[in-house]
Amino acid sequence: GYDDGNGKVLVRAKLDTSDPKRILIREIPYTTTTESLISSIEEAARKTRVKVTAIQDFTASEVEIELKLARGVYAEGVVDSLYAFTDCEVSISCNLLVIDGDRPRIMTVTEVLQHNLDRLVDILKAELSFERQELENKLHAKTLEQIFIENRIYKQIEEQKTAAAVTAAVSDGLQPFRKKIGREVTAEDVDTLLKIPIRRISLYDIERARKESRQIKSRLVQIAHDVENIVEFSISYLEILIDKYRDQYPRRSEIAGIERVE
Repeated sequence: GYDDGNGKVLVRAKLDTSDPKRILIREIPYTTTTESLISSIEEAARKTRVKVTAIQDFTASEVEIELKLARGVYAEGVVDSLYAFTDCEVSISCNLLVIDGDRPRIMTVTEVLQHNLDRLVDILKAELSFERQELENKLHAKTLEQIFIENRIYKQIEEQKTAAAVTAAVSDGLQPFRKKIGREVTAEDVDTLLKIPIRRISLYDIERARKESRQIKSRLVQIAHDVENIVEFSISYLEILIDKYRDQYPRRSEIAGIERVE
């Protein structure tokens, strides 16, 4: 039950019993404070359930509570009593209550993970689709620019006397390359081509432009593969996050079997 987010777990303080005549509490259980823990030990001592003669709190940046034991009493014999009668051991009940849609509902970790992972897959798919659209637009622009410059279509506008004639000349010049362009050439596309400065045309590097186009096409192929295999892509995405952030989130507690104290 606890593994799936609902149920109870016992949490214990970390006790240093290396000195048989005293016990040092180095860590306290979740949900407690040093004050509440000391108060529970004092209460147990008044009821003679725990044989402690003095309690000193040296806590600063780290927890350090010293328990001095009665004469003839040793640390190993007091540990079980601390767990049984004080807040050195607490039981934490876990209820994974979430807002599901428009109402609260107790869910399991498995259900929450499934919901979040489905959402993650949708987000990653949307991001890939957005990147694909951006790259397709960039490739379209580069293809038009390449055709416009390599085939000297810009020369056809030199003798035109009106803006409409200039636009028509560019559109007509691109017509033989419709198959290579692959999509409709809009007025905005033509306007972008007409804004290319002469300096950029004169310094145009054909090989560099072709290399950039090949890189874009290669990335588009990879995106198509990732979308088709979106589950595997999502898993690899999570693995990258785990590798990147694992060291920043180490486990602070120890998992161990706890025997019941009579």
